[in-house]
Amino acid sequence: MFENLLLIHKICVSVFLLIYLAKAAIMVSRPEKLAKLSKAVKVPEMIVATGFLVTGIWMLIEMGGIPGWMHPKLTAVVVSIPLAIIGIKKNRKALLLMSVALLVYAYGVSETKNPALFGSPKTEAVDTTAPGYDAMAHGKEVYTGYCISCHGQDGKLGMNQASDLSASHLSLEEREKVITDGGKLMQPFGNQLSKEDISAVAQYLESLR
Repeated sequence: MFENLLLIHKICVSVFLLIYLAKAAIMVSRPEKLAKLSKAVKVPEMIVATGFLVTGIWMLIEMGGIPGWMHPKLTAVVVSIPLAIIGIKKNRKALLLMSVALLVYAYGVSETKNPALFGSPKTEAVDTTAPGYDAMAHGKEVYTGYCISCHGQDGKLGMNQASDLSASHLSLEEREKVITDGGKLMQPFGNQLSKEDISAVAQYLESLR
């Protein structure tokens, strides 16, 4: 279900981006034709934009929230919309080109889905001997920040061929190794997460079985 939703979303985003690239190219090369093009693609653009938004919101619901890597994407999309509207209405090439650049960036963020590229430095070590330390709460926090975008809130999302964590039979040590070194399409997190983070999230995964 989610993979089909993702495919529809990608198609809508790609078509939406192509429309704006075409508008930008026409505005730069033959601005007198822009009004005609805008009129010709008005209905398809509305349909694609609606599909873009609906599938995007639906996926966020399925993912159980907005993962950290998606914040730059959403910011870029929100900023690009008024820039595009003003750029087209006022015939401001620079604004439309900026809008297209932001949309391309947002698309790139979605394709990589890599927290390492968007402000996720190595976390600081947590004092696990401190009074009141809760390994499960710590693990859940790390999981929400780094893992939920592919595995989902219940571990069953399967984004980017992610394993179903609810059906995992790995030992604690094996889970820690996979988190540290990565596996299949999963990136390694050993250079971003502290040993305490990795241990805590590995323990938290027990609750998803």
